[in-house]
Amino acid sequence: MPLVKIAGKTVYFAHVPKCAGTSIEHYLINRFGPVGFVDWQYMDLPEEARWSKSSPQHVDVNTLSTLLPKHFIDESFSVVRHPVDRLLSVFRFQRDAVGSIETEKTFGAWLAGLSTRAPYYLDNHTLPMCQIVPEGAEVFKLEDGAQPIINWLDNLAGDTSGPRDIPGTNKLDDLLKVLGRKPGPPVHATEANIVVIKSLYKEDFLRFGYEIDR
Repeated sequence: MPLVKIAGKTVYFAHVPKCAGTSIEHYLINRFGPVGFVDWQYMDLPEEARWSKSSPQHVDVNTLSTLLPKHFIDESFSVVRHPVDRLLSVFRFQRDAVGSIETEKTFGAWLAGLSTRAPYYLDNHTLPMCQIVPEGAEVFKLEDGAQPIINWLDNLAGDTSGPRDIPGTNKLDDLLKVLGRKPGPPVHATEANIVVIKSLYKEDFLRFGYEIDR
């Protein structure tokens, strides 16, 4: 639940995994100062040493409403992504960089088991976006680029100081170079895969205005 102070307001950034969330957190820090409830080393801890079921930045809306009283947050925003692209990105990241998915497992086989996974699977990377983004939050689409986000933050802050771009961080290719690994086989969504994604993420398509056939 990344929280940042902007012009005296408490602002919540609903970090949807694989939607440039880490890049935006870095931007918020560089422009506005320290951000609360972010732990980039959370997954490096052994499971028994973790204080919560997910990293604080990937909190779901039900947990958020339990931990923070109503009206505690002044403003909130989030970035979302087409569900098919998001799931492909999650699969590649978890298979190639994290190693939580076997190299030989196909995208389709992985998708087929998603509905039976326990809560908080892969640090909420596969949680539907609508279960992370609070109602009333300002929602931006990754496909529209960084400028609309910066414009909104400018209006909120009442100035245009700070960086004018949001550089990408946590990119898969960069991580693989650091780790000394090669990417796995290319991954594409088949028509059958898209049918499964449509079923599992129906609410995301409806709420955020994404079409199956792009």
